[in-house]
Amino acid sequence: IGIEGGAAFASTTVGKLSGIKIKEKKDGEETKKDTTKVGHLSERELEKRMSVQEKERKQRLATFPGTILRVRIDTTHPLGFGYDRDIAVFKADNTLYELSEHGYNVGIFSPSPRMSGYLSKENEHDVGETPYLVDEQLGSGHIILFTDDPNFRLFWDGLNKVFLNSVLLMPSIRNVALTSEGE
Repeated sequence: IGIEGGAAFASTTVGKLSGIKIKEKKDGEETKKDTTKVGHLSERELEKRMSVQEKERKQRLATFPGTILRVRIDTTHPLGFGYDRDIAVFKADNTLYELSEHGYNVGIFSPSPRMSGYLSKENEHDVGETPYLVDEQLGSGHIILFTDDPNFRLFWDGLNKVFLNSVLLMPSIRNVALTSEGE
């Protein structure tokens, strides 16, 4: 079970334990950002001249400061047992992932996921349709990845069941039970 940094470590981008990839910025965004010029200064040079207030505002627009987001969960998967289709999750980590190609994307952020709290329009667009909870098979076991901490400081009780499902229920389920007969 990988949670936040543990999920990032297990990703194919870092530790190569699972097939999930960390979502990169769209092609050309970094290049465009670095070469954008205002007057005779590049954006990089402008950043060096920013005031504290301007830097804080830019940082605030780029982070998830603890926002409540909507996730559609697959209630037919054992991890989704006991839940309704939509759940509320607490997102405080900036790392986003690509959908798993070989596993089960059990929980996916809805296209317009913000339920409560601050979230920039760019971040809302970026997080939409990315995975929150992934189950991938590895040998005779499972790799379960949570992009954020479902038990954050023990005050977000709504996700206790999904965490307990991953700890108690998933080890007892054989891989055969999650594959269709034709595979």
